Order: sequence, then C-alpha cells, then structure tokens
Amino acid sequence: MLYRFALLLLAVTSPALLEARVFRDSIYKDNIATVQLLREGKPSMVPFVQLHSAETFSLHFDDLNAGSDVYNYTMVMCNYDWTPSPLEPIMYLNGFMQANITQMDFSMGTKQSYTHYSIDFPNADMRPKMSGNYALVVFRQYDNTDTVFVKRFRVVEPLLNITGRTRDAINAELRLSSQDVVFEMDLAAIQNVNPRMDIFVDILQDGREDNARRGVKPAIQVGTQLTFDNLDNSATFPGGNEWRFLDLRTLRQKTNITRELTEKNGLAYSQLFALPSRGNTEYSPLPDLNGVYYIETRDGFNNNTDGDYSYVRFALAYDESPQGMGDVYVMGQMSNYQLSPEWKMDYDYDRREFFLEKKLKTGYYNFMFLNTSPYASYSHTRKFEGDFARTENTYVVLVYYRDRYQRNDRLIGVAAFNTILDR
Repeated sequence: MLYRFALLLLAVTSPALLEARVFRDSIYKDNIATVQLLREGKPSMVPFVQLHSAETFSLHFDDLNAGSDVYNYTMVMCNYDWTPSPLEPIMYLNGFMQANITQMDFSMGTKQSYTHYSIDFPNADMRPKMSGNYALVVFRQYDNTDTVFVKRFRVVEPLLNITGRTRDAINAELRLSSQDVVFEMDLAAIQNVNPRMDIFVDILQDGREDNARRGVKPAIQVGTQLTFDNLDNSATFPGGNEWRFLDLRTLRQKTNITRELTEKNGLAYSQLFALPSRGNTEYSPLPDLNGVYYIETRDGFNNNTDGDYSYVRFALAYDESPQGMGDVYVMGQMSNYQLSPEWKMDYDYDRREFFLEKKLKTGYYNFMFLNTSPYASYSHTRKFEGDFARTENTYVVLVYYRDRYQRNDRLIGVAAFNTILDR
C-alpha cells in the first residue's frame, strides 16, 4: 500500500500539475482529443455521481497517434476550490491507487487515424469513499510524471433538500438582461455547523466556469434554515443568449454555417461564415443544448470509431478596430467551459473578422463568442451574443460542507433550476 501511495504522490507532483496548483480540465498532449465524461451515454454540463451508488461515468478520448499506448489513471481528491486536498489517498479511495484504461479500439475508414480509449468508473479497481471534488488524472505507460490530461468530476452525498427557482433580476437596471437564482436549504442533517464558516455555495450557469459565482452567502438564517434571496446580487447572472450551434455530423456536405468545404492536410476543411454579432439584435428563442456537445457521425455506424476529424475555421465578423477591447474566445463544453489560450481568436485585418481554427470530431456542437474586459478578469456575453432575461439557462447549485473532523470539503447537495421550468 505504501508503494502505491508513493506512486500516486508522483502523479500529483508531476510538473504540469504542480505548475497549475488548481486542478482544471486540461489536455497536456497534442495527440489527445475529444475527452468526454458521459453519464448514461450522454454529455453532462456538471458531471457528478452519488456516493456509494451504482452510478458511473464513461470516460472517452482519442489518441491521434493511432498506436497502442497504455494509459493509466488515478483520482485526486480536491477542496471545494479544486486545490489538492490534504488527505492521503488511502483515506478517500477504496481499491487500488492507480488502474489501467482497458478498452481500446482503432478507428475504421477515417482519414484521421486514431485509437479510441474508454473506461467506466467508479469501478471495482478504484472507488471514492468520500463526497467532494475529484480530479481524474490520466498518465501514460505507468509513468506517473507524464500527465496526459485531467478531467474533473464530483461525488455528492445528498444530505440537503434544496428548493428554489429563477426569476428576472429584481435590480431595475438589470431586469431585461439578467437572471436571479434564489433558493433555500435546511442544515438539520449536519451537526455543529457554522454556515458562515463551514458552508460554501457555488452556482454555475450552463456549466460555465468563466462566470461561476463562488462562495455565495445566505441572506437570512433562521435556526438551521438558510435562505439565499440574492439581496446583494451575488447570484445575479447576465442572461446571455441561446447557444449557437455547429452541425458537423457529416463531412460529405456543408454544415449549417459552412461557407466553403475544402481539404487541408488530407482532412476535410470547413471554413464557416463570418457570423454576425448578436449584441444589438432582438432576442430570438432557439433550441440549444446549453453549451454541451455530443459525438455522432452520419458517415458511419460507430460514433466512437467511425467518426472522422476535420479542420474547422470559426469566424466572427467585426468591422471595428479590435484594439483595447480585450480578448475574444470561442467557448462551450468543447473548450471545457473555460476561456483557455487554445480557444482564443485572432483578428484578420484583411477580412475584418476574428477567427480560430480547430480540429474537431464529427458531432453536434454548441458554442458562443465571449470577450474579456481588458480591465477585469471576467468575461462578457453582451457584446457579441447579447444579454436577455428571457434566455433559457440551467443553473446548478453546489453546496459544500467543510468537515473540520475529516478535513475535507464534502459535497452535500446539488440542485438544478431552469429558467423556463423553475420560475
């Protein structure tokens, strides 16, 4: 057991992870693509399973080197803010401290050769025995310092009944553009808890990390009952707009927004139309997937191994000078709901448009264009997408309890509120 614990320490202290200090969904190798965590075969905005249940995730990813590499994984427990937990693995894991990813399949009839890997977890080899945040760390050829990618997930022990709803923002200036999340909970199931010190509440809009509300505090406490009435606007979100979509399920014809379909480096190359800004347009209700993407091919039978890769050139029309406006990103689940350098757009002065080129697998993608303020760390939907209180969004409330005895942040409640269904 000590040997396995030492191996896990090597994984956690790999150079890439030490530099990060906070675990984020990240890919560290150029040959790795399309990393997904699925629940019952479907993508999830905020992946979580219930503690001590039969619920599992399916991890899927492609190795574009198309070899037979051996990939291994471990689970690292994190605090509510995704910094590493002080607990030793033996305290939060049952089974082995590392295990192999066993399922490996080769692509069939694709221009881009790849090997598809998958595994269901938690499983008999490794299973969390505490609730909270976890980082799934995948490494290669039993070399714990060679981190390939990190994928975050959560384990919940549902001790709370969280009730709530959404509403148009009560702030008069924001009523037409923003949304409030209001909710309440009862902490009677937890003994000797100080809500101001021991309870941490995060709220995610459509799974997005860039505008998450962290450490939201209750407005009212009566006994063990906490009410989050959003009197301080801490749970007010710009409504944004319905997500744009790219239908890339076939490479034999143009997509819904493709201007030109050619070939590049032996793969299909879809140059998308320079899409217009929606910042000054009226709200238009369109069905979307709230940012997620799923892999599907209409050019084959097996989505995992028959789906091909292609180059996609995203473009956003912008006639004004880009100087002083901050950075512009393509964002969605395909970017891990993050504003990462790999998804930052460049500006083409000749075409007067922002652009970004990515290699994507056949599927159906939601995305939006965001820009960051040059004077602040937050992002904006208003300029390129617009902000509307009528937008359909799903808000996920995550409640953590800092257990002073077990020295871990337990995830004791998860609730989702939709702006159409929960008003």
